[in-house]
Amino acid sequence: MAEQDGRSDARSAATGASIDNNILKSALTRTILDRKKGYKTRRVADLCMSLIDCCELNAASPFDFLNELRRHSTGLSVRAAEWTPRNYRDMLSRLAAPAAA
Repeated sequence: MAEQDGRSDARSAATGASIDNNILKSALTRTILDRKKGYKTRRVADLCMSLIDCCELNAASPFDFLNELRRHSTGLSVRAAEWTPRNYRDMLSRLAAPAAA
C-alpha cells in the first residue's frame, strides 16, 4: 500500500497538498454534533452553521454581521438582498455616506 511505504506523504509534500485533514475534520465534527440534537434544535443549529459558514467564506465576522442586521432591522425587509454577508459592508458604506444633494 502507498500509505505504508511513505510514498503518499512524499507525494503530498511535493505537490504542496496538506497532509493533515483538520479543515475537513472540523466541518464533519460540527455536522455530526448537530445531528445528535433534536429536530427543532437541529434546524436552528443548521441555520446558524449555514450563516457562520457563509460569513467565513466571505471573510466577514458572523458576530459583526448579526449586530449590523439588528441595528438596521427596520429597512431590512425592503432591501434584503443587499444585506448578505458578501455585501453588507457595501451597504453600510452607502448608508454612512451623505446623500447627494
